Amino acid sequence: MWENLTCLIILSFIMNIYTKKGDKGETRVLTGNKLSKSSDLICALGEIDELNSFLGWASCVCMADCYTDGNILNNIKKIQQDLYKMAAELAGSGKVKISDKNVSWLESNINATCEWKKVHKFTRPGERGELSSRVHICRCVCRRAERAVCKLAEERGETDGAKLAVILKYLNRLSDLLFAMSEY
Repeated sequence: MWENLTCLIILSFIMNIYTKKGDKGETRVLTGNKLSKSSDLICALGEIDELNSFLGWASCVCMADCYTDGNILNNIKKIQQDLYKMAAELAGSGKVKISDKNVSWLESNINATCEWKKVHKFTRPGERGELSSRVHICRCVCRRAERAVCKLAEERGETDGAKLAVILKYLNRLSDLLFAMSEY
């Protein structure tokens, strides 16, 4: 009983989960700029967040099935970290960046994943089981995130060209890795 009371007291000092600041369809990013929730940046951030959530859902199958090599689960966790960095970078953080090093990591994992099997035909999602289906969903959401970032790049023009170019390259390779993982 005292533990529950202590938790309630602590929770009462924590800020409410709702702030009511977005009730009029606007939100703030890390730079402090206020944007419409329908802006290209907020849409791109939402797509990346959705991809991260679906990757978490896919990782649940890895943990439940106790995959022996752990490569898929470790790859998913690394990708999720990269997506958090990507979102922070897009939202205005100058500290975290997605770089060509991250893209190279994806490429080496695509090669390692495809090493064991040459893909001669596409399989339908579901043919290889639940994990494969979930990873196929992640691949589709990744492509949607890529399109959203592409639209953002078009909106921004050349201002953020180099930064967005690496992010677009990352998302493009990520969808390839997700395809390879779905076939694994």
